[in-house]
Amino acid sequence: MYDDRVDLQDDKASRIIGSVKVSARGQLSLPAEVRRRWGMEKGGSLEVVDFGESVMLIPGGDGATWRLICEAIPPDEYKKIVDEIGRDDPDLAS
Repeated sequence: MYDDRVDLQDDKASRIIGSVKVSARGQLSLPAEVRRRWGMEKGGSLEVVDFGESVMLIPGGDGATWRLICEAIPPDEYKKIVDEIGRDDPDLAS
């Protein structure tokens, strides 16, 4: 299923580790390799992002996605993006 996908990252940054099963109660177990890599040997929190056709789990719990976005987009670039959106639709800019 994934053979036709090209990974643009180095093999440690992005790769398929395996699959997990979700119980009837919604519980799942992360593979040990993933727990070690993200420092979750004793448990931890994940933020769940639903993309409609896929789900992404982000270590760090509530606000983890927002923190990643803030780290990825410099403040001046973020302001420029918001200003451009505001020119087209002032309601979206706020």
